[in-house]
Amino acid sequence: MENSTVGNSSPSNGVPTKIEATQALTSVTVQSPKSNLPGTSDDNKTSAWRTIITIITLLLFNPLGLILMFSITKWPKWIKLIVLVIFLPFYIMSAFYLVRMFNDAKITKEFDDCVYKCAREKIMLNINSDEATNICIDECKNW
Repeated sequence: MENSTVGNSSPSNGVPTKIEATQALTSVTVQSPKSNLPGTSDDNKTSAWRTIITIITLLLFNPLGLILMFSITKWPKWIKLIVLVIFLPFYIMSAFYLVRMFNDAKITKEFDDCVYKCAREKIMLNINSDEATNICIDECKNW
């Protein structure tokens, strides 16, 4: 290939600019499209796995799913907020249900203890056990 000169001289500063065509062609390097781009396929694979794991834990192990959603996913904040708003009523209802369940269990135990003690006292007074239990249930309801 013949070395030809490509370019023009700049009349404003008086310095000519010349580029040899062979040097220009040999100095150009082609980079692969995957090399330095931030959205490579490996990032997409890990992001997809993070999303899959987060969705599974949101459905099966809910509190852990929310923690994973906020810590490892790269979802936009508005999506995270929408998911939180969807699951928040579930958490509030669950908390009220657990408090009520434990409170009902405590009341039931106290009621059973009351009926047991009362029926034992009535049986010692030679009252029929079924009749004693019915009397004690009425007494313990008012307690």
